[in-house]
Amino acid sequence: MKRSWVILIVLSLLMFNQVAPALAFSSSSSVSQIPTVNGEAAVLVDADSGQILFAKNSHEHLPIASITKIMTAIVALDKGNLDSVVTIQPDIMDRKNVYGTLLYLEPGEKFTLRQLLYGMLLNSANDAAMAVADYIGGNETNFVQMMNATAQQLGATDTHFTNPDGLSEPNHYSSASDMALFARYAMQNPVFAEIVQTKTMDFPRSKPKLPNKLYNIDHMLWLYSGVDGVKTGYTAEARNTIVTSATRNGRRLLVVVLRGDTAKSIYADDANLLDYGFNDFTNQVLAQGRVAVDSVHLAGGSVVKLAPPQPVYGTSPIGKQSDFVLKPQVDKLSLPIQAGETLGKLNIWEGTTLVQTVPLIALNNIAKPNVLNAKPIGSTVWFVLPLMGLFAYVAVHRRQRRLRRRTVQRNSLYRYYHD
Repeated sequence: MKRSWVILIVLSLLMFNQVAPALAFSSSSSVSQIPTVNGEAAVLVDADSGQILFAKNSHEHLPIASITKIMTAIVALDKGNLDSVVTIQPDIMDRKNVYGTLLYLEPGEKFTLRQLLYGMLLNSANDAAMAVADYIGGNETNFVQMMNATAQQLGATDTHFTNPDGLSEPNHYSSASDMALFARYAMQNPVFAEIVQTKTMDFPRSKPKLPNKLYNIDHMLWLYSGVDGVKTGYTAEARNTIVTSATRNGRRLLVVVLRGDTAKSIYADDANLLDYGFNDFTNQVLAQGRVAVDSVHLAGGSVVKLAPPQPVYGTSPIGKQSDFVLKPQVDKLSLPIQAGETLGKLNIWEGTTLVQTVPLIALNNIAKPNVLNAKPIGSTVWFVLPLMGLFAYVAVHRRQRRLRRRTVQRNSLYRYYHD
């Protein structure tokens, strides 16, 4: 077994040295037409605006291979401590989903969670992914439940996981659209972003003959200027899959290609879509982060100001004016309100199409009225009502006195004339 991993690494490096130069891509000055994609499904997304710039079968349920590990990393980073020490379980190599690409982790070896994430995302090591699942979830089953729950929380509609590494199983699938959603979320985490752009890294081992060097198997890091991650994958069922992030002039694009026939074909699809996104589209700022776009007047005269937490961008074809309309949608409010609290959402429309939705947060605190210090709501009423009663009593009493006087006068006159 030890000899086999040495042979695999050597062959991989030889193949890379032969293939990489032939696949080097350079951006054309412009892309005159929508690119043709050979993969079965694909999507191109502007990471800043979240707008879809290209889609092909983007919601089709497909096996996804090792790009599954993007979600494995998301859960680990959300739930775990990167500096925690993880001990490799005795049965790790006996699991049904631990085969293929491996680091040959040995029972009892100790690694930080950070080291295992590097091994999982750079080398695509399936035993590292399983070790992460054991540590975070207690076992694979619990961890997979966390993966599915997180996918739903992020808004995925086409995804179901059954393992943490992506090896093919009947009910393990996702879509190009959902994988772009996961990548967009993951790349906002600086630790994840740092890991997936790393090309090589030392990986200290307990024994000298075990693999102690990590190599990122995502060749796009070398082939296309601006690429900064994220992950490739391959199984016989999924064929070649890739999720790519590339950043130029502060603008990030995300590409997902599923079921490419060859590694060369998905790299070509990837590069063509990135060229299309960078050369044919541009962004404009629709709203500044933490600058009020709406305000709500509350009872008592208080005003809460609402804003998106981050800048809001709109993506348009170069040379075409897009008319974006921002429509705030505010939740039912109750006091107190804390600055930073989500109080609604900002819907961005382009014509009749809803292109994105971002949260609206409070910019200021609004305290709940203090009952002890505040003037009771009904105090004025209870003061006025007795006065009104008193005035009514006096008025009635005076009217009765006048009536009695008139009656006495009439009686006196009657007696005067009839006596």
